[in-house]
Amino acid sequence: MLKVLIADDETLVCELIKMSIDWGALGLEVSGTAYNGLEALEMALKIKPDIVITDVRMAGLDGLSLIEGIRNARLDCRFIIISGYPDFSYAQKALKLSVFEYILKPIDEATLTEALIRLRNKIQLDGEASSQISAYKSQLDHNLELMRSRFLTEQLSLSRPFDMPLKEINETYQFQFQYAVYAAMVVKVDSIFEESQPSDMDTLLLRKMCAATQQRMNKGGVLSYSIVKPGRLISIVNCTMEQAADLYNLSQAVLYELQNRDEWFNQYTFTIGLGTMTDSLDKIHHSLAAADTAVKYRIVNGVNRVINSASLSFPHYSIRDYITVDDEKTFFHLIQNCDMIELKNWILSLFQSPHIIKYASPPLLFDLAEKCADIFGEAVKTLDPDSMPRSEILRQALDNCRSLEDILRTLLEHIQSFAQDYYTSRTETYSKPIQMMKDYVLLHYREPIKLNDMAELVHFHPNYLSELFRKETGMTFSDYLTDCRLDAAKRLLLDLQYNVYDVAELVGIKDTKYFSRIFKKAVGVTPSEYRKLHM
Repeated sequence: MLKVLIADDETLVCELIKMSIDWGALGLEVSGTAYNGLEALEMALKIKPDIVITDVRMAGLDGLSLIEGIRNARLDCRFIIISGYPDFSYAQKALKLSVFEYILKPIDEATLTEALIRLRNKIQLDGEASSQISAYKSQLDHNLELMRSRFLTEQLSLSRPFDMPLKEINETYQFQFQYAVYAAMVVKVDSIFEESQPSDMDTLLLRKMCAATQQRMNKGGVLSYSIVKPGRLISIVNCTMEQAADLYNLSQAVLYELQNRDEWFNQYTFTIGLGTMTDSLDKIHHSLAAADTAVKYRIVNGVNRVINSASLSFPHYSIRDYITVDDEKTFFHLIQNCDMIELKNWILSLFQSPHIIKYASPPLLFDLAEKCADIFGEAVKTLDPDSMPRSEILRQALDNCRSLEDILRTLLEHIQSFAQDYYTSRTETYSKPIQMMKDYVLLHYREPIKLNDMAELVHFHPNYLSELFRKETGMTFSDYLTDCRLDAAKRLLLDLQYNVYDVAELVGIKDTKYFSRIFKKAVGVTPSEYRKLHM
C-alpha cells in the first residue's frame, strides 16, 4: 500500500477527501491527516508518505512552502495540490516544484480519483520526471482555460468596466489583449425543436461550437476569446482597425462554419449579433449589450444570418408605457384565478395592439414577454410557494423563440400548463370548503376578513371550520391571511410609487406600526430595509 498524507486547514475538506475515495481499491491508504502546514511537515517527516494531497493556503506554512520543506528533507514523495483560488501564479510556482496535479475546488471525486490512479501508476512504474511534467502541463492548460472562462463570465455579467487593468488581466490569465479595437460577438444557438429549451442543449456540443467559432476567428487573423452561456456563445474580439472593417465578412465565415458541421445533427439555427466597436476593453459590456440586442432582431430578420448592431436603431422606451401597474394587477389576478380565456385575451391584446404592431422593436417584444414571465412567477409563488421556478423556465423558453408567434405560443402554453397542473393539484390537496377559503383570500386579502365571514361562505360552524383549516393546511386561518398579505406587500415594496404606509393599506392592514412589526417578525427585516435590500 502506498501511504497518503492529507493536509488542509478545513476539517470538512479533509474528511470529504478521506470519505469520497475508495483508497483500498486504489492500493492506497491514508496514513495521516494534518490541519495546518507545520503539522503536515512534522507528520511527513515521521510517516514518510508516498503521496501528499495539500491545500495551497494554510496557517503556519502554506502548501508550496510545505512542498519545499519536504523536498529539502529529501523524501521520495509526490504531490497533488488542491486550491479554491484560480490564481495562475500559484500554478506556475507549483509547476516549478514538479507538482503532479493542480486541482481547483470544489473537489470533484472523479477528477481526484483519476489523478490518484495516474499518480499511483507513475509511482509503481517509476515514470520519468519529464512525462510527469508533461501531464501536469496539460492539466495546467486545462485549468488556465477554466480560469479564463470563469473570469470572463464573471466580468461580463457585471455590466460595468473590468475590475483589473489590461496589463494585469494579460499577466494573470495569460491573455494577449492589445490596445486596439474591441467588439463583442454573440452567437445565438436555437434548437429547431419547439419542445427543446436552450438549457437542455448538450453541453459538449455547445463547447464544440465555441471552439469552432474561436478557431475560425483566429484563423482569420483576429484574436478572440469565447465563453459558453445558456443558448449562446459570447466572443470578445480584439483586432486592428483594418481588421475591424472586415469583421462582418469574418462573422459570415463563422456562420458558414457552424451551419455546415454535420456533428450538430442539423438540430440548431444560428444567429450572430455583432456589437459596437470600442477602443477599450473596459467598454466591452456596452458592445455585448448591443450584440445581445442584435440577435433579438432574428424574430423579424430571420435566423441563420449575421446582424450588425451598427445597422440597427435602438429606441428608448419604458415597459410601464405598455404594462401599467393596473395591467400588472389584472394579469396577476387572472393567473391566480387560472382564467385561461381572459389570460389569452390579455396577452393577445398586449402584443397585438396597434401601438405595438406599429412601433414595437424586437427588444421591446422580448422585454414585454420577460415582464410577463416575471409577473407569472410572482403569481405562481403566491399560489404554490414550493413549486419549481416556473418564471425561469419560461424565460429560457422565450430565449429560444424565433418569431412573435413563437413568443405568444410559448407564453400561452407555459401559463396554461401551470393552470392545469395547479387546478389538478389543488382539487386533490384540499377539500372544497378550504379551497374556497383560500381562493377568496387571494382575491380579497385587501379587505377586512374574519373567520366568521368564511364560515358563512362555506356554511360551516366557525369552530369546526377553524380546526378543519388548520388540519388541512398546517396553519391557522389568521396566519394564512397574514402570509398572503405579507407576500403581496413584498411585491408592492419593490414599486417605488408606494411608501410603506401605502403598502400596508393596499394589503389590508390599517396600522402601519403593526404592519412593520409583523413584517419584520416574518421576514427578518423591516419593510424599509427589505426595499433597500431588493432594489
